[in-house]
Amino acid sequence: MPVNESLEYFPLFDPETAADTPGISVAIGTRVAAVGTPDALGGGGAVVIYMYSEERNAWGYVGVMAGAKISGSEQIRGVGSSLVAFGDTLVVGAAGDPTTPGRVLVLTPPYGAWSYTAQPVISELSYPKSAPGDRFGVSVAHCSDGREHYVAVGAPGAAPPVGAGAPGQVLVFKGLRKSNEPWNTSPIRNPDAAGTDSDRFGASVAISMSTDGAGGSDGTVTLAVGAPGAGEGQGAVYVARTSEAGTWTSLKFGEPLVPSFPMAEDFKTQNFGAAVALTGGSVLAVGAPNDPNFDDQVEDTGAVWLFGFQDGSFVDSEKRLYGSVGGGNFGAAVAFAETPPGVKSATLAVGAPGAGPGSAFRFTEAEDGYQLDEELAALPGKPGNRFGAAVSASDYLRGRWVMVAAPGVAKSGQEGGGFIYATAETPPTWMDIPALVTGPPLRWGGLAPDWWKKFTPEIARYL
Repeated sequence: MPVNESLEYFPLFDPETAADTPGISVAIGTRVAAVGTPDALGGGGAVVIYMYSEERNAWGYVGVMAGAKISGSEQIRGVGSSLVAFGDTLVVGAAGDPTTPGRVLVLTPPYGAWSYTAQPVISELSYPKSAPGDRFGVSVAHCSDGREHYVAVGAPGAAPPVGAGAPGQVLVFKGLRKSNEPWNTSPIRNPDAAGTDSDRFGASVAISMSTDGAGGSDGTVTLAVGAPGAGEGQGAVYVARTSEAGTWTSLKFGEPLVPSFPMAEDFKTQNFGAAVALTGGSVLAVGAPNDPNFDDQVEDTGAVWLFGFQDGSFVDSEKRLYGSVGGGNFGAAVAFAETPPGVKSATLAVGAPGAGPGSAFRFTEAEDGYQLDEELAALPGKPGNRFGAAVSASDYLRGRWVMVAAPGVAKSGQEGGGFIYATAETPPTWMDIPALVTGPPLRWGGLAPDWWKKFTPEIARYL
């Protein structure tokens, strides 16, 4: 199948962004995509939503969901801290702030289909002990067995259960309907008794139906949790799986996955576990954006570690994917396309936002792991745009696509956005908004649906 790079600019909503390095999230499913900017609107955050028409093979703008400009226990802040898309459904994390608890929202299209200015059907996933500063929703992940949906949510600031010393928790929800009771009836907490706030347990999460070892799934669930600040900043990843299909059983994490460097025993990396992704219940990708490239002897390029499931646990495959540029932060973002249970993704997307304007890469499954397929055309712009700070991947009716985001720098007028790269016979096109809609009363977050026009210059498409 030929590769057609369809580079489409999806604008960010970032007025009143005060952060020096604003956050970004991105997600793409088969019929919906979104770009999240948690620092927009003075920290209220916003998510810009787009829909895909299979019939027209084209993308169109839906609208924007914005958070509150003020803090408080009843407010929603940091909207777009994290995103997951599957089918036509979005899961949106809003991690809050020191005086605002985190929240997670599930967005589905009204009447079964997205359209311009459509207001989503929203359900909230929460937990009884939610509290300001818990950062609940800073990371989200999803998997499905074809009948039930499972959503994992990281809360690295959540207080530890009574008797446990290390902060940080992960909550798992079964189903997408409104719920304030997680599926996990026992806490999924930081297993490191000596852990501290700086561990950031739950800063990254991944969830997958477990492998049965024969190309299918046994119906249990595998969970991977990143703690990129553990071990005095070196980082760690914890992995566990339930023991009964469809039933919650207390998770017991095995020994943490930690970076080791036999070729340089005294070397210590940082931020191992900054990003994690699971596929097929059998392959785990871990981003380590501060690793050196030992193959080419280049310092601080970043790397992605690949672990495989063998004899009941994940073991290092000793195959690394390396960045090539010092300071590139390769592995700051990783994503597999979601697949049916037991099936490994053919696509792995990796972001490297650190050097120059940033970069992103698409890897494809090979006999011995994943091999580089293409470096994706980067966002033109000044250094610091951080292209590749967030990535997402998905299969769709006509092929596969990867979505890459760049937050830009609002203070200096460096624009950011989201970009889609399609691998298909015919790349998608862009649908203009309906011409008959003029001055509609419908508003998202107090803004008219056409607010985005003034933030969107005419930007050429590259095919």
